[in-house]
Amino acid sequence: FEAGEIVEVAVAGRFRACDAVAMLTNRRVILANDRAWDPEIVIIDDVKSLVVEGWAERRSATLRLTDGESAHVFDRINDTDVAESLAHAIRSR
Repeated sequence: FEAGEIVEVAVAGRFRACDAVAMLTNRRVILANDRAWDPEIVIIDDVKSLVVEGWAERRSATLRLTDGESAHVFDRINDTDVAESLAHAIRSR
């Protein structure tokens, strides 16, 4: 994190087949997983350009974040309310 950066919404799930966290800060979106020996971290600085799609089934949600160049799928989110809050917060930027 950078000095003065604040996490506004964070959700746990799976990213690229590993346990992960997705965070919206006051500056950007960060996706990070816990892949052994080489965790994958995606930082999206241009939050305003993101297109967010979401799906929920029973007790699990999936979010797809598309930034024009690539799509990032974050799935197996057990807290569907927080997933919805994250999607709404990104869309409202």
